Amino acid sequence: MKYYKKNLQVIKQGSGALYKTVTASLPLYRANTQYIAEADNLLVKTTSGQCYLHSLYNKDRELKNLFSKLADDTKIIILFGLGLGHSLAFLASQFQELEHLIVIEPNLDAFKHFLMQNDLPKVGGKFKRISFIVNQSDESTATMLEGLLGDELYRQPALIAPVSYRTLYADYFRDVQRGLTRVVRRMLINLSTQRYSLEKWLTNSWRNYWQESLRLEDIAPHITSLPVIIVSAGPSLNKNIHLLKEAKNKAMVIAVGSAISILDNYGIIPHLRMAFDGNRENELVFNGVDTMKCPLLYCDALYHEILPNYHGPKIKMTLMNDFLTRYLDKLQQRKTFLLNNGFSIANVAFDLACKLNSSHIILMGQDLCYTDDKMHADGSWSDGFIQGKEGMIRAEDIYQRPVMTSQEYLGMKNVFEDLIRAYRMKCINSSEGGLAILGSVNKPLRQVLDEELAKKIDITGIVEQAIVRAEKKRKDTVDKLTELMAKVECDLQEVNLIYQERLTLLREVRQLEAENEGVESILALLKEIQSGANQLQSIAYYQEVILPFMQYILQAIHGSFAYNGSDKTKQADALSRTYGGETAEVQRLLRLSEKLLEEAKMAHTDQEALFTEYCLGLLV
Repeated sequence: MKYYKKNLQVIKQGSGALYKTVTASLPLYRANTQYIAEADNLLVKTTSGQCYLHSLYNKDRELKNLFSKLADDTKIIILFGLGLGHSLAFLASQFQELEHLIVIEPNLDAFKHFLMQNDLPKVGGKFKRISFIVNQSDESTATMLEGLLGDELYRQPALIAPVSYRTLYADYFRDVQRGLTRVVRRMLINLSTQRYSLEKWLTNSWRNYWQESLRLEDIAPHITSLPVIIVSAGPSLNKNIHLLKEAKNKAMVIAVGSAISILDNYGIIPHLRMAFDGNRENELVFNGVDTMKCPLLYCDALYHEILPNYHGPKIKMTLMNDFLTRYLDKLQQRKTFLLNNGFSIANVAFDLACKLNSSHIILMGQDLCYTDDKMHADGSWSDGFIQGKEGMIRAEDIYQRPVMTSQEYLGMKNVFEDLIRAYRMKCINSSEGGLAILGSVNKPLRQVLDEELAKKIDITGIVEQAIVRAEKKRKDTVDKLTELMAKVECDLQEVNLIYQERLTLLREVRQLEAENEGVESILALLKEIQSGANQLQSIAYYQEVILPFMQYILQAIHGSFAYNGSDKTKQADALSRTYGGETAEVQRLLRLSEKLLEEAKMAHTDQEALFTEYCLGLLV
């Protein structure tokens, strides 16, 4: 007990949440925990069995066996099961390059015994960084792990658990393993998606930005407080799509994504269409669709071949992750109606409806699962059948029937629920199938039209008038484009100059390394590179476009090569690798940006030449 009060004060100063857990929480996992003084051990009994947390015979051999498969230079260890902390001294001595130890202790009483028997500042002070997750649910543990690890996820953290904990807390340990696997998988998906999509996103954004269009900020004030129906393409749309012709006279109907082609095949023209998919396949959604009769609400990340072939009114919206659009708008001091990102275009449409203060928000075709093993309703551009159930998740629909869903669908579901909570808007789910969305009311569309939307409204007229007003506000910006492009070009030249200097310095570093020159000389050159990196912070294109576009790639580079120790040779090697990897990736994006700027300048020059030719023709 002599250390307990002292340790509590240390915890209180360092982590209020952990202090509250230790002093005020009840154990989440039932266990009878008894300290056996003569054996310096804990005897724990749970519903899974009873055993000592540490070896009764040879604790040193137990620890050597437990960590035998880990390399001596392991940087991150997640220890599931602390017990009395016998492993801490072993870890500190055996793994000299350990940078972060994360301890997960499911047994609150065991952790209290640890605090009684150990001087926390002394045992914890042996580590560069130590974190504790105590008495948490498996979901909370996964969330806390993700937050604690951050970029360290790229450094292959090792998860280790003594046999005693794997026995007593088998389900919890399995859930932690799965949670960590999901976190790592999501991180790798983010990285691979960004690496694969980087050029596509930037190309779409550059080419779409110059397209002639209206702006959502000029439309939005004229379509507020209306009832809104967001139509998605889920299989349950088959049940009530026939009611949409009637619904058009009572609410603003927005068709999103694949629902665009489905509604068109049924002869239904919504009031607005919404799209943001940057993949080439998204062109198929518009194949055969009459584009003259309905405005298209889009963001610049949309596949760039779609807009030139869309003949109806085009309205540009701006999302939080439209980095290039926001940068170019900021250069022009343009006010923007900003929408939140989402896992789906339906999420974005919901955010729009909330920001428009819609009187009702009604969802259709929002299954969020594979109803009858299908992804889409009839009439879609693709059949959308499940091609295999690997990675699928079992769930229940609103009728308690078993269905298959996915992490992506659950992500969309979470966004809807978060938006409902954040805006406190009334949401009616008229999908008549699929997963339940917390905070929404399930109600058939027929009942909604009879009870909630009994009044007829000339929605078509309201939308058309909004477009007419926006047309009048549209500014002729052709003469300002030259000035805008010059500002962008200046930014790109500044970034390019810094990276050219960095390349020169990196070549000098490589030469010094090859000649086995002293590490101090190498560190001096690397310090010059850091000075250039500081200059980049003041260049808008780098800060507002390159960095956010490359977030996961740069995190992976920094996380993979980071070194926090005092060995100067290893410091120099880590910095050299980090700067080298970052330079290669940024230059790739920089070259593409320069190419797309030249393309835009040429298109603008052609446009000016055509306008001049037209004016001269008027004088003849």
